[in-house]
Amino acid sequence: MNGHDEDVDELKAGVSCAALLERLPPVWWLDRAESTRHSPKYRRGEGEIVIVNHDGRGWWDPLSDRKGDIFTLAQHLDPGLSFGEARRLLRGFVGIAPAYPEALRVRRTASRVPVAERWERRPPLSCGSPAWLYLIGQRGLPEGILMAARRTDAVRKVRAAAPGSRTGTAGDF
Repeated sequence: MNGHDEDVDELKAGVSCAALLERLPPVWWLDRAESTRHSPKYRRGEGEIVIVNHDGRGWWDPLSDRKGDIFTLAQHLDPGLSFGEARRLLRGFVGIAPAYPEALRVRRTASRVPVAERWERRPPLSCGSPAWLYLIGQRGLPEGILMAARRTDAVRKVRAAAPGSRTGTAGDF
């Protein structure tokens, strides 16, 4: 034997780390907000994160130094697996496509309303509003700066973020 194992190569080429994360219980969920097309980020439980890279052939844990291929991922997910057991497990995942490409392809459509018209629809920033309080308290902007921005109409309120969204921290900001 020349040390080259074709079965291992086939499993590395045929099993996506993302598909394993999505289907091996307990399953991980795709964090769409933190993912990119080339680096989907998966979460499970408190503080468990795995980022898939190399077109699904690699992975890494940003909270530790753990990283590797599909075999090290299988053993990371179930530390009790031997290499042979990981190999048997992975055979059942050959050719299974991950669901994440569909999730990451969803794009917002650009607004057809001109920017100037959208700007005019937004109310001016007002003293004491949640956005004002956020900018002063959380972002640390001096009140004088906000007053000057308000006088020159350089800042406006934006629509409230959808419930559960990570954007628009200050309700109306």
